[in-house]
Formats: sequence, structure tokens, C-alpha cells
Amino acid sequence: DVILEHSVHRDSMKAPLFVWLLLVSSAVAQCSKRALVVLSSANHIELTNPSTGMTFNHPTGYFLDELAIPAMALADNGFELVFANPLGNMPTMDQISNHSGYFNSYAQYERALQFVTTNITNVLPFSNLTSLTQLAALDVLFIPGGHAPLADLWDNSDLGRILLHFHKYMKPTTAICHGPVGFVSASTVSSPWIYEGYLMTAFSTNGDMIEEKHWHGQLKYFPEQLLTMHNGLYVVGKTGSPHVRQDREVLTGQNPESAELFSQHLISNLKKFCGASF
Repeated sequence: DVILEHSVHRDSMKAPLFVWLLLVSSAVAQCSKRALVVLSSANHIELTNPSTGMTFNHPTGYFLDELAIPAMALADNGFELVFANPLGNMPTMDQISNHSGYFNSYAQYERALQFVTTNITNVLPFSNLTSLTQLAALDVLFIPGGHAPLADLWDNSDLGRILLHFHKYMKPTTAICHGPVGFVSASTVSSPWIYEGYLMTAFSTNGDMIEEKHWHGQLKYFPEQLLTMHNGLYVVGKTGSPHVRQDREVLTGQNPESAELFSQHLISNLKKFCGASF
């Protein structure tokens, strides 16, 4: 289930999809073939026990297939991966995701494990990405899921500043599962929110409520809440099925099952954006 569309927005300065396609058609020879992979620094999220009101930490991190499948697609197409997170520390994998069932084959799962081990060796803090020259050399931004973005990516002003650059130049800006909450960080540095009126998907509220029952703890926010409270247009597909949304420069995927479809559209967007330099 992939829906490629644009929403009508009262701010005519926000380019709809067809204008983005016109923009990217003129981007030939502009790509450096470098991708910014935005990760969380958190290894846990804070939950609240609904019976006692007490908070406790639950282990989390990035979801393996949501990171590895798109990242491998980027690398396979010649993109250098630049990893960054709030603190510049090594990110943590959510161990729930360390399972071959999320992949098309055991071989793909093994490759994913090897890929993240080999490639995530140097992680920049967001604060190091300050100059226009640094940001100009990045063609695409990608935020994978796992619950960790709910801990430190939705209200980070450094990430917000980076997102402003990508939005200004209409560069492909992508996220999957809980990753789209990172876009909310742009609201810390710009009002109104630069993605106001954009159609986006993310992990469903019903899916997180099921997780909460397993954890015996409640999240502070669901992705749907964070996106809609800033006037994003949240859309949800069938639970457990691939679902991807494209609105202007922004591509979002709903869940782990969307990783392959998300990757296909990620690469398709970059072929349009980069033109002959892809």
C-alpha cells in the first residue's frame, strides 16, 4: 500500500508534489551521494505504570530491519552513509528486532547484522553538523524507527536546524515507523512547523497500545499525537502490512513490514533528485 500524493495547504509557499518533481528535475549533477542517517542516542524510554503512576525505564534502540534495509539500499547504490545522533555515541539496537522473521531471508538478516556492525563505527553529534558546506554535501536524510526516537529525537533543536536545511532545499527527507517523530524537532526552531499539512504515516497508536500492555507501562506520547498536535496529517494503513506515504519531499513508512517498500521509494526519489549524478 503506497500512496504518492500531496496535500492542499493554505500556505502557498509550501510546494506540492508536482512542484517538488519540477525542482528535482533541475538537480542534475548536484548530488554528492552522501546520506545522513539520523539515530537516537537513547537506550531506553521512560514508561509510566498506570496503576501506581511510577515511572520506569524500558530498554529500546533502533529497529534492525528499519535501519539496515534502507541503509543497505543506499550503500548498494553508491551512497556514503553519515551517521549522527544527539550525543555522538554508539546507538543501541532494540533486541526485539534482532530476529530473522523481519527479513525476507536468513541471509538478508545475517547481512543486516554484519552491515550495522561494520558501518556504524563513527557517529557524529548533531552539534558537529553546523556549517552550510557540511549540510550542502548531504543529499538525503533518513530516520529509522524503534521506540528510541520517542526519547530524544522529537524535541531536539539541533536536529530541527538540520531539518530546516533539508526543507529549504527540498531534499528527500525520510523516516519509518517511530522515526517520523524526529520531524517534530523542526517545531523547536521554526513556527509554524515546516511540515504542517503534510501527509505522513508512522507506527500506529493501536500498535503502541498493544506494546504498552506487554510492558505494563504507558508511553508519554504516540507518534500520531506528536504529528497531529503540530498539524501534520497522520494516515494509517492496515496493521502488519506495508504502508508508505509520499508528500512533497517527505517519505514515511508505517512499520517494520514497510522497510522493503520504503527502500524502493527512497531510491526512486533519489534517482529523481540526483538525475544524471545518481
